[in-house]
Amino acid sequence: MNESSSNQPTILKKVEIVNGEINFACLRENCPTSCCGPFGGVQRGIDSVEGREFSEIVLTDEDTNRLLSSGCAHLIERTGEGYYRMRLHEDGSCVAFINGRCSIHAVKPTLCRAFPFYVDMFVGLCGVTDCPGFGSGWTKVEDLQEEVKAAKKMYSFWLDRMSLSRGSKDEEQLPAVRQSPAGKLDRTLTQDTVELVKITPRDRK
Repeated sequence: MNESSSNQPTILKKVEIVNGEINFACLRENCPTSCCGPFGGVQRGIDSVEGREFSEIVLTDEDTNRLLSSGCAHLIERTGEGYYRMRLHEDGSCVAFINGRCSIHAVKPTLCRAFPFYVDMFVGLCGVTDCPGFGSGWTKVEDLQEEVKAAKKMYSFWLDRMSLSRGSKDEEQLPAVRQSPAGKLDRTLTQDTVELVKITPRDRK
């Protein structure tokens, strides 16, 4: 890559919805940069208050129980803070990603089920458009309900985790805050929700 091209800003893809279809199609084992690889976050300038790396695949209690009952205890680890996560290779890729495929697809974590979709507190439902699946094909939005449900679960997971780390005074006020954004995503992907899907992460600089 020459110097002039390397200095050019990255042009991010946009999320588009046309006639009930979104410009996203999971490439699965043909993905050149699998979502099982190291993830650096949606943009520069966002950092974890708890010092967590974006490459971590944090497990919900449901994820942990499902993986343990499926004989996958060797793929997960308990942190010093008491939560569970997937084991990663040194490069940040998941140990369950073998020969270009997820070896635990049927029981994979909620975070993996949701990606590349996530809930942003500013704009609602978003797509991580760095994912090669965006722009590679079209999928009916109604066929992405499982991904949206998983994104909602992870959003609720983090809100619940924050409530547990706060004092009782703040904790009493949290449910009223939590119910509003989560409730808005209980609908199917109607026109109102579609407007949220069109919002993409801000441009990197």
